[in-house]
Formats: sequence, C-alpha cells, structure tokens
Amino acid sequence: HRRDRWSILIWKTCIFFLLVVASIQSQQTKENGVDLLQLIGDPPPESITKVFGLEYGHASYKFTSAAALGQSALAHVPNPFYRDFSLMFYIKPTTPNASVLFAITSSAQNLMYIGVKLSAVVSGRQKVKFFYTEPGSESSYEAASFDVQSMLNRWTAFSLSVADDQLTFYQGCYKEPQVVKFERSPDPMEIDLASGIFVGHGGKADPDKFEGLIAKLKLLGDPQAVERYCEIEDDINEASGVSGEGSGETNQHEDNTVRATPQPSLVPKPIVIPSTDKSKVTLKQLVGDPLPAGITLEGTSFYKFSSSGNVNQLALNHVPNPFYRIFSIVFRFQTSSADAAVLFSITDSSQKLMLVGVKLGPIKSNRQKLQFFYTEPGSEASTEAASFDIPARQSMFYTLGVTVFDDQVTLQTDCEKEPQVVKFQRSPDPMVLDPGSRLFLGQAGKADPNKFEGKFSEFTLEEGTQAFERFCDYND
Repeated sequence: HRRDRWSILIWKTCIFFLLVVASIQSQQTKENGVDLLQLIGDPPPESITKVFGLEYGHASYKFTSAAALGQSALAHVPNPFYRDFSLMFYIKPTTPNASVLFAITSSAQNLMYIGVKLSAVVSGRQKVKFFYTEPGSESSYEAASFDVQSMLNRWTAFSLSVADDQLTFYQGCYKEPQVVKFERSPDPMEIDLASGIFVGHGGKADPDKFEGLIAKLKLLGDPQAVERYCEIEDDINEASGVSGEGSGETNQHEDNTVRATPQPSLVPKPIVIPSTDKSKVTLKQLVGDPLPAGITLEGTSFYKFSSSGNVNQLALNHVPNPFYRIFSIVFRFQTSSADAAVLFSITDSSQKLMLVGVKLGPIKSNRQKLQFFYTEPGSEASTEAASFDIPARQSMFYTLGVTVFDDQVTLQTDCEKEPQVVKFQRSPDPMVLDPGSRLFLGQAGKADPNKFEGKFSEFTLEEGTQAFERFCDYND
C-alpha cells in the first residue's frame, strides 16, 4: 500500500509540473506570439525563397502559387484561442488576384476559424477581409472587411486588433485606425486538436493562394500590441526627423466595410520594423528620410548625389564594435564624372584615416582602378590594401561586390563574370573603432577630398560573404 501511495504521489507531482510547464508555455506564447519564421521555418521550404529587400532593407520571403505551407495550430497558439489578439502584416502582393494571407482552420479544413484575406483588385481598390468563425458553423464567416487602395506591387503595412466584439484596422501607423463591431459568442473558441495554421493560403478551406513577398507576419495575444508598436516607431521617427502621413477621414458602411479617404501620397510610408541588429547596413538606412542636402530621389529607387551631397553618420549606430572580420559590400551605381570618387568609407573620429573604404580611380584610356582601403587603427595614413583594374563605364550602371574573408579580398563585377581575388596584409587583431568614427556614402569626409557624383540604386554592407550572390539571385 505504501508503494501505491508513493506511485500516486509521484503521478500527481508529474501532472502538477506538466500543468505548470503548460501554463508557462501558454503565457510565453501569449507574450511573444508567433511570427513568420516560426511558421515557415528557417531556412524556409524550397517553395518559399528568402530575398533581401532592395527598397527597405529588410529580409522578406517570396511566395509562389506552389507554396503550400501548414502546421499544427496547437504547436503555436493556445487552446482555447486568444480572446483578444493582434495580427500584423508587412506584404507586397505581385498579382491582383484574391489571396489568403493567414488562416487557422478546422481539422477538416472546411472552415477558417481565423483568417485574413485580400480580395481581388477592382478599379484600383481591394478589400482586407477578416474571418472569425465559431466552431460548429457550416461555413467560414466574414466578420468584417475594409476597403483600401490596391496593394499590388507595393510594400504595405497593416494590422488588425481584436478586443471583445470590436475589430480595429490599422493601415501603417500614420492613418486614423478604423473600428467596426462584429458578432461574436461570449464562449471561448475551442480549437480542434488537428486544426491547421497556414501562411499564404487557407488549406482546403479557401483555394486562393498569396503570391508575392512577406516581410512580416505576427500574431500576438495582445490587442494593444499595434499601438505599442507604433509608439516605438514614433519615437524612432522623432529621433530621425521623419514625419508621419497624418490621418484620413473614414466612412463606415452598413455592410461593415470601412472606406478610407485616399491620401495625397501614392506611396505610404511603411511601418518601420525597429531592430538593434547590426549585421547589415543599407542605402535607405544611410540616406534617410528626409533626404540630406545634395541628394535627390529619382523615380522610386535612384538616389542622385551632387558634389554637395553629404551622407555622413555615426558608424557605431550601424555597425558593431569591433568591426566585422568577414564582410561584403554591394554597390550598384552610375557615375557622372570621369574623376576619382570615394564610394564608401568608415573613418576614424578625426576623419584622418579611411579605416575601411572603396574608391574609384580616375578614368584613363577607358579603364579605371577600384581601390579597397583597410587601415589598422593607429596607422599614420590610409592603407590601400588592394586595387583592381576594371573597364570604365561612365554614364552606365556598375554592379560591384567587394567581399573580405580573413586576408583575402574578392571583387565581383556584374553577376556573370569571374571574380578577382587578392591577398592583403591584415592584423589578426579585431578592428576596434573610435566612438566618434564616421560612416560615409559617396565621400570620406576629411580623409579624402574625392566625392562621388552620380546615382546609387543599391548599397549594402553586410556581415558574411553571401551578399553579392543574394543580390544577383534576387535580380535574375
């Protein structure tokens, strides 16, 4: 009998700990939510391609009609499902067709318990549809929809927040949120044990697949998550001098559709995705918004630099200290001058030395040098570690990649040509930057007078050796 009592005690203790662990996991799920990478995996399956955004500098994932990704819902969300929650998206659809962005379905996949879907584009507009279906229903229930400008081929940020029977739609962080009531049972939503969670489609519950890019998808058990997120963005924008778009008037219709008055801007500012990650620096980060004097935006992707252009920032706001041991730099530019020009540099605090730099030599007999500078701190002058002879392309675009791996620097020109490789002298010690070190694009401050004049359409400084390869894959 004593053994039986001990067995019962041990069994009860195990059950208690399992319940505690389940409670902790449920709380962590509620606080941290579930995001895109958790749902698609890293690396993602072959049907989904990871790409690096040339417009906003964030990684995104390309979905095609072949993508068919689904997981067990209960591996990611609590049961019962959140009473109050938020869904956040940052997407770029590449077809005008209707498409499901996110869904949690019944085990038979005949219902979308929770779903977000884009309608087809009609006359330059489309709807964002929100589905909330009580278990036991006969078909998926469209709880509300919001009428918006077409998102086709445009990066668009939007969010949905559910609190009791109220649904709030946020388009970016600059427009007035739009609120509708929807019909909802007071009972908790119990999810089937075999329920599925899907990104980019609705399983068998809806055949319309998403085609395009997704940079962000997040589900959180917090109806205030979007407001807090936008407060963070406001702080970032105040610090950087970026202003919001203002808000538009809204009109609620009887069919639960909310129509937003179109804004003057054709390209709304996306939600800034705040990050302390210093593994990558992009053209848009360095140029900023508003643009500095001497820099103008041509079209949507070319930044024109005049001789008075000044892209100059504190290096440690963008790169780690010590600086990367292994790194890549990708350029796509068009020069309008035959003179020598610094493309990129990191200088010491006094701007006496180019610690890291890339410079074009003057054009001579239709050739020019590409010089790579790597200067150990404490040196008396900037050190040209390597130079490469390349054909001159004045008034034509160059695509160049410079990769540094230990004591080897590699130059890649265009995406098909064989790389050139040079060894250079380098200390095994890490490169420690001054607190006042500067990062320049198109110049080197006082360290070199030769300024770039022309257009940049791409600049990326990234830890690792794969940046140029990814750039070429993206632009195939």
